[in-house]
Amino acid sequence: MKKVLLLSVSFFIMSNTFAQQKIEKHYFDQFGDKTDSVNAVTCSHYIFSDTITGAGELKKFDKSGKLIIESYYSNLNIKNSSIDRWTRHGTSKIYNPSGYLQIIENYNDDKLDGELLTYYKDKTLKRNDIFKNNTFVEGHCFDEKGNEIKHFDYFIQPEYEGGVDAIYSHIRKQIRYPEVLQQQGISDKVYVQFTISKEGVLRNIRVNKSKSDLFKKEAIRVVSLVKNWIPGSRDGEKIDVKYTLPISFKVY
Repeated sequence: MKKVLLLSVSFFIMSNTFAQQKIEKHYFDQFGDKTDSVNAVTCSHYIFSDTITGAGELKKFDKSGKLIIESYYSNLNIKNSSIDRWTRHGTSKIYNPSGYLQIIENYNDDKLDGELLTYYKDKTLKRNDIFKNNTFVEGHCFDEKGNEIKHFDYFIQPEYEGGVDAIYSHIRKQIRYPEVLQQQGISDKVYVQFTISKEGVLRNIRVNKSKSDLFKKEAIRVVSLVKNWIPGSRDGEKIDVKYTLPISFKVY
C-alpha cells in the first residue's frame, strides 16, 4: 500500500512540472512589433521552462529559417519595451548570417559574467575574455592564424560628438512644443526608439506611446535632425545598435 502511495505522489509531482513547460511562436517586423508570418522578418520561439517565473530560452530565426540567436532569460513573460526589458540569465549564442556560431556570451542577471568567446568562420578562436558583474577582467584576442594580437574592446557604443549633453542641447534648440497642447497645459514624456546603423545613419525612428500624435510627430522630427553618429561595433565589426532616447514636454 505504501509503494502505491509513493508512486502516486511521484507521478503528481512530475505531471505538475511538465505542466509548467510551454512553447510559443511569434513573428516580428523590422521594428520589432508582432506581425503575421507573411510580413515578418524574424520568427522567435519562446521555450518556457517555467511559465510562472517566465524563465526560458529564446530562439530567433531569420526569414529564411536560419538560426540567429539562442539565449536564456529569467523573465520572457513580460512585455519587452523601452522601460521593462527581458533579463538575460545564462548562455547566449549568436550566429553569423552565413550560419556559423560566432559568439558565446554568459550572463548573470543581465550582466556579462564569465567567459566570452568569439570565432572566425573556420571556427578558429578570435577572442577569449573574462567578465565579472559586467566588468572586463582579462582577455586575449587572436588573428585568423591563431596568433595572439593586441586586445581590443568587445563592444563599443555608438557615439555622437559631444555625447548625450550635445544631443539634448541640439534637441532643445530645435524642438517646437505643439501649440495646441501647450495652450491646454498638456505635458508628456515620450521614449523615442531608433536604430543607429553600421553606417552611422538613424533608421526606424518611432515613439510607441504618447498622450498625443502631435508629441509623437515632433519627437520623431527633432530626433531625425540629430545626425553624424559614429556607429557602434562588436568584436571589431560595425553593427546596427538600437537606442532609446527619452524626451520630455513640460508646460511651466
